[in-house]
Amino acid sequence: MMKIKNNPFPHIIIEDYFTDVEYKLIWREIDFLSSKLKSPGDFSAAKNDDGEYLTDSSGLSLDTTYLDRSVSDILRIMDDKLFSQEFYDSIIDENEYWEYFQRANRDFTKLRKYTSEQHYQAHQDMWVNVLVSTTLQKDDVEGGDLFFPNHAYMIPTKDNQTVIFPGWVKHGVTSVMSNNRYAITKFIHSAVPE
Repeated sequence: MMKIKNNPFPHIIIEDYFTDVEYKLIWREIDFLSSKLKSPGDFSAAKNDDGEYLTDSSGLSLDTTYLDRSVSDILRIMDDKLFSQEFYDSIIDENEYWEYFQRANRDFTKLRKYTSEQHYQAHQDMWVNVLVSTTLQKDDVEGGDLFFPNHAYMIPTKDNQTVIFPGWVKHGVTSVMSNNRYAITKFIHSAVPE
């Protein structure tokens, strides 16, 4: 189910994002990559003004992990779903902001794992026109909610849920209190053509 919202800022929440087949393929890849996840400094996590990382989660930049994007089920499935004309057509009339999505010509994808007491401090990704965050969890997770402090707005974590919003809106992830929360995050932007 897709909910397109314009308040407090343009965003989309999609529940049950992956089909059962896609979901199994995604988890197969996450299980394979889980032991290969790196510290924040090794996957280009956001930093504060003092140069300290804003997260203690582990992660991996999938675009640098795979030379050929087609061998990654995560990258292939996400690209097929997000960059389809059908998806564009379903959102474009809701808010002119979504034209950024259609005009984007670059994207970058990370896989993150949050374990107990891990979080991501609130920050902005100013270079990102559209940020896509998909949460995956095998067990119920307490905490790990997506929050937007400048808007006093929170989206509770839920398995197989995708949230799409402007990267420049200040956002973070609350501390995970139990079990593991995975996030596939896609940063979409418009770059000067080469």
